[in-house]
Amino acid sequence: MSHPITRARAAAANCLPTAECATANCQHLVQPGFLMCLPHWRQVPRVMQRDVWTWYRQIGRRSDAARSYQAAVAAAVEAVYQKQLAAEASRSKRNATLF
Repeated sequence: MSHPITRARAAAANCLPTAECATANCQHLVQPGFLMCLPHWRQVPRVMQRDVWTWYRQIGRRSDAARSYQAAVAAAVEAVYQKQLAAEASRSKRNATLF
């Protein structure tokens, strides 16, 4: 199983990735060209993943690509945020029934 790269892991391997995961409050580092760490990327619906990659590859080829890429990234980050909120609400609800 692969573990997300942290600063300590990257320093130990003498390779420092240059970007952090795009999601809020995530400290994992990602390689250049990647948007998110793998655990968060897996939370993004496949359709949104395809949109992000499609527009990312089109940057420099189409005039509207950068704006469309930014919109796709925002939608992907929002999707992860919504899944995190739903998971937190589910945990809170479960904990409330225990007491």
